[in-house]
Amino acid sequence: MFRFNKDKSTSSFLRKINKLSKKYSKSLEQKQFIEVEHKDGPGMGALLSYSNTHLTIRLINDRNQLFIDIHPNHNSKETFSLAFLISMIKLYSSKKEFAELSKKEKYALYEINCDLNDPFDLFFKYYDDIITILSEDHYAKTRKELNNFFKERGKWLFPN
Repeated sequence: MFRFNKDKSTSSFLRKINKLSKKYSKSLEQKQFIEVEHKDGPGMGALLSYSNTHLTIRLINDRNQLFIDIHPNHNSKETFSLAFLISMIKLYSSKKEFAELSKKEKYALYEINCDLNDPFDLFFKYYDDIITILSEDHYAKTRKELNNFFKERGKWLFPN
């Protein structure tokens, strides 16, 4: 099911994400993810992609910082950063619009909410919420709210 490349000729970037994927192999299997792609380089990066019936995720090592990009399989065009999806989930749970949040609450949405050495931890913690907000039933609403979120975020970060 999973290919953990043990070839010594692979870069340290690919070895690092292989090691992390191996740590989460049971979780990946439980969610029925299969490896669909792996790339080593060029340059200072690597990626592993996994897919199940709902999502395709890309575990990216960019200069030894790890990120997850998430692609809902029902939409072939869009990919979302795990960090922004978690921010949206936090916003939904506040039951407020972005503009209604206090300054402290806004900062809380933007604090780094992904461990750059282990983004899988939060991915699996928020997995069910991610599936829900990216499902076909909620996708249009999520996309619209993400656009509003980015627009409001821009106004807040870069006031006139």
